[in-house]
Amino acid sequence: MTITIRQPEDLQGWLQYLEAIHPAQIEMGLERVADVYDALQLSFTNSTVIMVAGTNGKGSTCRILERLAQASGLTTGVYSSPHISDYRERVRINNQMLSESAHCNAFKQVEQARGNTSLTYFEFGTLAALCLLAEAKPDVILLEVGLGGRLDAVNIVQPDVSVITTIDLDHQAWLGDTRELVGYEKAGIMRRDIPCVVGDLDIPDSVLQHAAATNANLFRRDEDFKVTEFESHWHFSASCNRGAFSLEALPKGNLPIQNAATALFTSRLLNWSLTDEQIRQVLQTTTLPGRMEAVSDDKRMLVDVAHNPQATAYLRKQLQNIPYRKLIFILGMLSDKDSRASLTVFKDLSATWLVAPLDCARSAQVEVLESSLADFGQEVVTCASIADAVTTAQNAATHPQDLIIGFGSFYTVAEIKQALTENS
Repeated sequence: MTITIRQPEDLQGWLQYLEAIHPAQIEMGLERVADVYDALQLSFTNSTVIMVAGTNGKGSTCRILERLAQASGLTTGVYSSPHISDYRERVRINNQMLSESAHCNAFKQVEQARGNTSLTYFEFGTLAALCLLAEAKPDVILLEVGLGGRLDAVNIVQPDVSVITTIDLDHQAWLGDTRELVGYEKAGIMRRDIPCVVGDLDIPDSVLQHAAATNANLFRRDEDFKVTEFESHWHFSASCNRGAFSLEALPKGNLPIQNAATALFTSRLLNWSLTDEQIRQVLQTTTLPGRMEAVSDDKRMLVDVAHNPQATAYLRKQLQNIPYRKLIFILGMLSDKDSRASLTVFKDLSATWLVAPLDCARSAQVEVLESSLADFGQEVVTCASIADAVTTAQNAATHPQDLIIGFGSFYTVAEIKQALTENS
């Protein structure tokens, strides 16, 4: 007897369907997704495709590239993941989210093309995003790699330029427990004779070896482009196909300088037409949700998606530039993250920590987080939920100079934002 599964009617129905049709959240490998991609017969020949991988900084690098492209008069399409509050955040066409019906139609295309091929939530969503980008035909397509690079679903597309932002430990169960192993996976987005821009200062040998083996056209920070950072500004210099180029006294802006420099060099490599003033304006004004984002009117509550040692080290560095009287952290993390290593950088701070479970199956146990913080001599308060932690933090912040920082996961940021919306 043939069982007919009724096709979902709205976006929420499709997302529930995607979660139900495959037993694993993550299944490495490209064979299944490549088969469906071929069946979809998508074309990106009219677009410049930039693929961005890295442990941290992918989202901000894509965002700066998106803004630079638009400033130069180019149309843009971006695929990034995960989202924070709305699934539609994953695809932007000319800086705008698409309608729910557009996403549903893309899911229908993938469902029809996949036949009996099983796809994970991420694979299905990636293929649907590619359908939307192919339909929009923007001048520039930015594809953010979800996990690793070599075996990530995004890697089925042939890029015109590859970018690797940073290389550090994260997702060790899938990518390996050394930077060399992680670097090998990230380097999988390289292509023969295609430019690859690497923003990491300490490039693992595995990346250099893969570049040589594939004959990728490698461009490196501190060799092909350089950054000199000062207290209030930074200088940039580069040399590529358009000759020597330099800009001085650039604004630090809201996103990491390392990613800004990587994006700026990539735009130069692609011959985008930008004035010095346009570049300064982009660097000064570009923001990204969940990256040191102010979520209160007085800008004394910030959220950040930092969830691994490299990202939390950057968050710790940013705190040096923010004056405060009392510091309150809201913390929720996932169980597959190295929470102890991620929290070590805060051990010298005097702060109150509000620790809570996340509303998902992968949530870290609060006892694990409490143990690490207690070993660092931190004051820890256990909360029943992130929403409860938000209320507790707001009640504890009694002075205009008290600062609240929520971090640890995309889920943490999403739940904080949801709590603030419900409380408003």
